[in-house]
Amino acid sequence: MKGVIISGGSHGIGAAAAELFADAGWRVLIGYEKAEREAKELADRYKNVIPFQVDVTDESSVSRFVSKGVYEFGTVDALVTSAGVSLDKLFTETREEDWRRVMDVNAGG
Repeated sequence: MKGVIISGGSHGIGAAAAELFADAGWRVLIGYEKAEREAKELADRYKNVIPFQVDVTDESSVSRFVSKGVYEFGTVDALVTSAGVSLDKLFTETREEDWRRVMDVNAGG
């Protein structure tokens, strides 16, 4: 059985990808940062889905995430990077730390 790691796998595009892989019989490790409830609901619906809390802006957190995938699957056959955040404010109201967070997650994560 193949294994896939999906960052941002608890909602949106990542959750949709997780469902597609799970339906196809893959083992799925989904990363979430704050959406624990959604991640656990997905794991309850699909017994081949494993939720894992990860901060994609933290190298050691990502390392633990990938290590968990290798431990669970032996090898990782696919990777989906769908973690992302957005700002719900005007650009003129955006603080520098908000902008850095968006770039760290969306571009760096």
